[in-house]
Amino acid sequence: MAEDTTGTYTEEESATVDTSGAAAPPDDEEDVDVDDAISEDDDDDDDDSESSDMETLDLGFDPENLDEEPINRTYGIDLRTHRIKGFVDGKEAVMQAIWKILSTVRHANYIYSEEYGCDIMNRVYNSSLSEEYLNTDVPAMIEECLMQDDRITGVSDFTWVRSGSDGVKMQFTANTIYGDLQMEGEV
Repeated sequence: MAEDTTGTYTEEESATVDTSGAAAPPDDEEDVDVDDAISEDDDDDDDDSESSDMETLDLGFDPENLDEEPINRTYGIDLRTHRIKGFVDGKEAVMQAIWKILSTVRHANYIYSEEYGCDIMNRVYNSSLSEEYLNTDVPAMIEECLMQDDRITGVSDFTWVRSGSDGVKMQFTANTIYGDLQMEGEV
């Protein structure tokens, strides 16, 4: 483009320059129709209005009122056959959780966090530990591993004895949000 010394453009050149000083496309190129571009954007808005007319889903709880008691329903395990037997909740779900925690060796399964499970066998069968130490350490270990479950608030009345060469029989009361549970079992 040629500019004369007075700073004005010739008539021929002024048709191809816009007010910002950038060159406009030559007249022979196809112009974009602004109305067509706007109407395409309007079509996208129609899809959004259709989805907002859908029914809301029933979540089983009110998301605006999260002070409700949490749902503790889980799969039920038949402890005799070790098979799923349906669903359990409340006290039965907590009893099952206690059994599962005490039966799981801590740090042995990648599916669980580092805090899940019990490593009592490593302590009980360590020959260098005295009975006095074990009598204070074993109840503390059981309470510590069970307290990882938010439904368990404490452990009391704990007694235990070694059973055979590879087990521990124990009795205790688990204090839970559902009340006290008398637990007895062998690990």
